[in-house]
Amino acid sequence: MTRFHIPSVLSQVFNRSDDAETVFSELMPVLGSLLQCDRIFLYLRHPDSRMGCTPFIWQQSEEVPSLPDSYNAQWSLEDPQQLEQQDPLFAAALTGKPSIFIEDIEEAANDIINKELEHQQFVHRALVHAHLSHNHQLWGILEPCMFDQPRTWTASDQALINYTVAQSELLAVNYVKEHHAQ
Repeated sequence: MTRFHIPSVLSQVFNRSDDAETVFSELMPVLGSLLQCDRIFLYLRHPDSRMGCTPFIWQQSEEVPSLPDSYNAQWSLEDPQQLEQQDPLFAAALTGKPSIFIEDIEEAANDIINKELEHQQFVHRALVHAHLSHNHQLWGILEPCMFDQPRTWTASDQALINYTVAQSELLAVNYVKEHHAQ
């Protein structure tokens, strides 16, 4: 098995602070730069109330399409009908499946991705749907993506994502518990 070196700039983000907001604010541009992706966002949610928000977003440039207005830092109720039945990626996350690396949504199987939904809401071409779970509950989704062309997510990219997910899971729980509007 090949071992990958985690860049010190990434490990330092997690070692500098225990405060989730501080870590996630620093993480987005660092991870975006390391992955050389166009956009990365972190969707956080409370698994019991099904309230979620997207408080952390990084875009490589202003030319990168923004997220839909419904993806913002305000807590709002998830629509289970839309999410679980129309979005196979979200359904996979809820059932504890491992993170999903999509090289080209145009080539991905329909049982893995809803192309129409992805075109309408996110307009990206390649993405990682990284699941932040703790005690068999989904607390967040980290989503780096590319827009203009397919992207091969290398073993090194996957190691960076897996490391980031492992370091972020408890931070996501802490952030949600601290900021979630009950």
